[in-house]
Amino acid sequence: MIDWLKQFRNYIFTFVMFNSSSYTYGWAKQGDGIFWWVITISLLITGIYFLLREFGVIKSKGFDDD
Repeated sequence: MIDWLKQFRNYIFTFVMFNSSSYTYGWAKQGDGIFWWVITISLLITGIYFLLREFGVIKSKGFDDD
């Protein structure tokens, strides 16, 4: 990743996860299956995880942290 972009990585991931979950929530409301509900919940959990990592509540190394 570009060095100046590394500092914003968790913010970008959080934004993408929450934005994607808003779309999948709309699909889950229209459909009659459980697939989109599972995807929506997993995206929300992932977004919350990256947000907590950014605020320092969760201390873990990412996939390319030094």
